[in-house]
Amino acid sequence: MPSHPLHLPSALGRRALRLGGLGALTLLTRCAPAGEATPDAGRCEPRGCAAQSCGTLDDGCGGVSRCPPCSSTLDGGDDAAPSTTRDAGPDAEGPPRGRVLLYRVDYEDGTSDAHPGASRVELAAGAEAGGTLSVALNPHVDAVNPSRRVGQHSVPAGYRRAELSSQRLPTEGQAYVYKWSTLLSSTFFDAPQRWNTIAQWKTWPCGEYDRGYGDRICGTGGIFNDARARPGSVEFRYRAEPACFDANPTLTLGQWVRFTQEIYWTRAGDGYVRLWQDEQLVYERAGVQTLFDDFDAVDCNLYFAVGVYADSSAGLSVYTDDIEIWSP
Repeated sequence: MPSHPLHLPSALGRRALRLGGLGALTLLTRCAPAGEATPDAGRCEPRGCAAQSCGTLDDGCGGVSRCPPCSSTLDGGDDAAPSTTRDAGPDAEGPPRGRVLLYRVDYEDGTSDAHPGASRVELAAGAEAGGTLSVALNPHVDAVNPSRRVGQHSVPAGYRRAELSSQRLPTEGQAYVYKWSTLLSSTFFDAPQRWNTIAQWKTWPCGEYDRGYGDRICGTGGIFNDARARPGSVEFRYRAEPACFDANPTLTLGQWVRFTQEIYWTRAGDGYVRLWQDEQLVYERAGVQTLFDDFDAVDCNLYFAVGVYADSSAGLSVYTDDIEIWSP
């Protein structure tokens, strides 16, 4: 099992690429019943960094929150161009050491195509249709994301979806690094919402909502692990029974945030999760089960999706950029 992460690159220093027309997007349709991401009852609510301004904080649920500015900063360095070559050593700038880039979308060519990898757009259909993914100019250029072009995921009021998904990857016994930037519009919470998700780690169709999972994942509904926007924070839900836990890094509307997550996927108790926000390690947990007991590698291998999936009384917009998956 991999024991530690090495050299996770900065989001700065991206190179401008040739801009082109919006390419064709592949549509994957899936409908799910309302309540897929409804709030959970009776779960431990971890303490976040609001309770402590600096240093290491016991979250009260068996995990650890690392609060800025005292937490360790990730090793810096400019992003390398998408590549499938391995890093030369621990001091080299570029990709995480010893890992291979499997998936990247940066929108700078005017499309949501992945290079490398395979991306697809997921939208609801029928009465739930109306979500869109378009390539737009960056609405808030800053140090976290100086890119010119980004993805804009927009949904009207109601039960809607506008997500961009990766290819499915072999999962059990693997440790992947997931990296992405996201920005939620300043009006994101102005109207009432029943629920939302802004990132998902999906096993569908092996465990679609209300079918296949039973009591083997925590909480209600869902397609396994996800990240849900809350006023002031993002709730990352890790849902393999019995190791149910959350991480809750902070969130500021209208500003870019860069997340990096490393997770070792296993049905044994030797899994781990590490989560960085804007190059600061904000949460880590080890010695946990990260896949449900009857995970089937044939049907259940995970794929990663970002964007917006919500049941809201008003339209919502979420921006994404520089979405990457690095191999074991």
